Amino acid sequence: MSLGKWVGIGAGWFLAGPIGAIIGYYIGRSFFDGKDDSAKAYELSLLILSSLVIKSDGKIVKAELEYVKKFFVNTFGIQKANQYFEVFNKLNKQSLSSQLRPVCQQLNSYVNHASRLQIIHFLFGVSASDHEIHSSEIDVIKKIASCLNINQYDFDSIKSMFLNQASEDGL
Repeated sequence: MSLGKWVGIGAGWFLAGPIGAIIGYYIGRSFFDGKDDSAKAYELSLLILSSLVIKSDGKIVKAELEYVKKFFVNTFGIQKANQYFEVFNKLNKQSLSSQLRPVCQQLNSYVNHASRLQIIHFLFGVSASDHEIHSSEIDVIKKIASCLNINQYDFDSIKSMFLNQASEDGL
């Protein structure tokens, strides 16, 4: 393993624990090895945020897991999605609440505002995939939105798309 990867792992672990080490690995590899792995860090961040939303209501529902997997398969292909889901399954077994702010700070530095809005939309999709949007899921998504510097108006606009749809579907 190259120096860049080790530096990234060490810095990530120091700043954000085991999840930070995973993200630090990709950032360190990108920074020191000249490879652009910020996309991998973005994808891992999506998995971490998805896991936080999925676990926020106290249960892990298969429909929510399938929603995330389908998104990753459609976006990155089956082989890459399967690799990420090995990591995702490990993430779902860990407490990640302390990782929210560092993950969002990383996303703020690499992702534009429009992409951050899409992340919030995706997270509401995860929440609604089991045909129930719990207040605890909304609270976590709101906290994520705040950390991603999404204003209240934009958050409410995205939320209303899902809550209106949920009420039409009888949720």
